[in-house]
Amino acid sequence: MTDKDLIENEYYGCFANPKNTFKTRKRDYSKNTVTTYETANPKIPDSVNLLKVKSSEDYEDNYDRYSKNALLYACVNMRSTFSVGVGFDIYANDEKIEQYLKRKLRNVGLFYWDNTVSSIMRNLAKRVDIFGNEYWEKIFDDDGNIVKVKEINPKLIFPLINKKTGDLVGYQYEMEYKGSTGTIASIVKFLKIKEVIHFSENDIEDSPLGASAIIPLLYEIDAMIDVSAISLKILKKYIKPMLHYKYQIMSGESGAKIKDRIDTLGDYLIEQKQDSDFISTDRWSVEVIKSQFMMDQINLYLDRLDSKVIHACEIPEAFFKPKGITDLQIAHQIQKFKRAMKARQSSFGHKILEELLLPIIEREFGINKDTIDDENLPWISWNEIVDKDFVDHAKIATELYTNEIITIDEARDMVGYGTMEETIEEDPEDTTKEPEVVEKDTENVE
Repeated sequence: MTDKDLIENEYYGCFANPKNTFKTRKRDYSKNTVTTYETANPKIPDSVNLLKVKSSEDYEDNYDRYSKNALLYACVNMRSTFSVGVGFDIYANDEKIEQYLKRKLRNVGLFYWDNTVSSIMRNLAKRVDIFGNEYWEKIFDDDGNIVKVKEINPKLIFPLINKKTGDLVGYQYEMEYKGSTGTIASIVKFLKIKEVIHFSENDIEDSPLGASAIIPLLYEIDAMIDVSAISLKILKKYIKPMLHYKYQIMSGESGAKIKDRIDTLGDYLIEQKQDSDFISTDRWSVEVIKSQFMMDQINLYLDRLDSKVIHACEIPEAFFKPKGITDLQIAHQIQKFKRAMKARQSSFGHKILEELLLPIIEREFGINKDTIDDENLPWISWNEIVDKDFVDHAKIATELYTNEIITIDEARDMVGYGTMEETIEEDPEDTTKEPEVVEKDTENVE
């Protein structure tokens, strides 16, 4: 039975008789497209020519999966911590511009005053994983300066595209709330492209929307939630071993006689004191019903699902299941994880630089990003993601070099040293050289 069969069936038949076990929730996994389209709200300018783009993902279900599954919760938070959570520095060749941008990052709310990233930055990575998209609204003062960055819940904002050209023209923000009189009121607002920074990942379809990291894990996460609930019921039911008494029927015995013997045994067992011995004929046999077999099967299945979630989130398995993993495997997993996190750092950093910081310096200093030389543009440098202990790196490098798998220069590079040629310099007083022998002319010595 496949994972898909296990989830889509009405019962978990692999753990017990389907007629006597626990029901699961029926779900529809048939939606393969990322987006659907609706006509824009009439309150939006030129709404007749615009389409509102909606994600086919159920954002409420996605957040439900994230908040109820401990492993997914840990993976998403870890991806946030080791990507945007490490923070970055902004640099520029012009010291005045550099210091101004550093202050601006704190003023708009992306950094706290101790230079640690704010909750807005951490939520950026989490929301992109859970919803596939995150939106920041740029708040302007009366003079047109950006003074704040405000998060917008991805469930409340929708890209708007032109029906004829398919071009993005803006965003539709809509929210319903209950008024003081109990009536439902709504807010609909049009946001221009320049007023919104839209982050997304996995946007491989022809759509302005991204896709969440949860999409390839729908079967696994839902199965984990259901199986965990089932295992709890099994543990509660079989927390104490149950005894199954079986009566060996002899030939010629009638149904009424058999029933009478079973009833007699039942009365006998009820009258027995706790911990007393069961005394009977060999016509009765006793079997102990335990949940261990069922729990072993459940744990094996959950372990397999755990591995799928960890691998899909590109988290080093050593972070959760270090048993049986070698130092070399740990190093390779960490390197792969760092590459994945650096890729999203690059994507997020580019958005922040292009759509937030460059417009700020263009307005403040009159520097146009399209005309200025590249070397004079500011740049973002992210802090180190995760570093393995130096001793472990040295141990791995030494083993690889000893077994002639890598060269000595490659081993030195693994622990951050330069090559042998770069580090060896000729000592002006090299004592390893043989002393120069000077022959004296003894014939002319008086």
